[in-house]
Amino acid sequence: MILKKNLRKLPILEKVLNIFKKFIYIVGLFCFSLTVVILFYYYSSGLQKKFPPVAFIMQVNDKILNKYIGFDIRNTGEYLKIININLFKNFQASDLEKVYLEINQKSILGLELQRKIKSENGGELPDINKSMLGAKVNYQGEKYDVKIRIKGVRQMHWVNKNQTSYKIDIRGNKRLWGMEEFSFQKPITKNYTYEYLFHKLLGHVGLAKIKYFFINLYLNDQDLGVYAVEESFSKELIERQGRRNGPIFSLKDELGEYFPNIAYEVYSKNFWISQHPKLTSDLFSILNNIKNEIFHINDYFDIDKWAKYFAIMDLTGAYHGSLLKSVKLYYNPTTALFEPIGYDLHQGAGIFGNFIVMDFLQEEPRESKIACSWICGH
Repeated sequence: MILKKNLRKLPILEKVLNIFKKFIYIVGLFCFSLTVVILFYYYSSGLQKKFPPVAFIMQVNDKILNKYIGFDIRNTGEYLKIININLFKNFQASDLEKVYLEINQKSILGLELQRKIKSENGGELPDINKSMLGAKVNYQGEKYDVKIRIKGVRQMHWVNKNQTSYKIDIRGNKRLWGMEEFSFQKPITKNYTYEYLFHKLLGHVGLAKIKYFFINLYLNDQDLGVYAVEESFSKELIERQGRRNGPIFSLKDELGEYFPNIAYEVYSKNFWISQHPKLTSDLFSILNNIKNEIFHINDYFDIDKWAKYFAIMDLTGAYHGSLLKSVKLYYNPTTALFEPIGYDLHQGAGIFGNFIVMDFLQEEPRESKIACSWICGH
């Protein structure tokens, strides 16, 4: 109390408070005057006859609020529910499963070096620097030896130490959640629950889908909050869904991502090249020859499954998932066809209010007729 009284007696502080009070008063007076002027004009000009108050408010809502900031007056009740939930959640413990990531000093220094290299290379981590470092994952009292590195190109994946995304590879034969390889990353990196719903939809229509769920992650006992667990691509993923193990191909996007100037890579490369060299070589040839239009794509791709995949893109408006870098190519040995495995929906990356994938089948020039935004070039 004595300190508070002494602070009040400081002349500089009193001047600042007086200036602030005057500023608030002037702003309030300006807003009040502006409101009076707008209401006077609205009623004196006859606008209220053409646009009654409710209709006028809805016009402002649809053409300004909803269009530019995503706020819709019609959903006010839902917004209040969300605010209410958030307020109460702040006073409740998370019911997510707790997972503890234990990293020693040597590995922490290695991760910091990877972060430095990313900052010097625009977020990219060259293959030569993708070394996996030793760590442990502690889940429900059982510890798993793992290899770990920083993942992700965008700054949100690696620039903040307490929000870093990690690539995890379990050593030995033990499996966590039935997975050998997976990632820890903040939900914001894939636009929160949209990614979760996306993978549920893929499974709903019979497509291969990865595991994607949420945990409460701790790093050396420091609470990092909610993280998403995202499964990587391995035989466990394929066999768990009743399919025969087959190679999974991906775009090597650091070498280019605009078709046909692209290169492919295969997951579990050492296994497929050593155990099935001819199959692996033939599949690489097929993918590369398709770039030159030597083969008909229907002979090598499961068109029904790809149609379902692109239908989900249209349903969700998540066209980032239609890019080649955002979908993996699984070769099904039973059908001898490539199937999609969705990976990076990232709903909200772009505005596609006047576009569906079907638009690409139009005969008119796409540049002038198709509102495909930044995916046109892909």
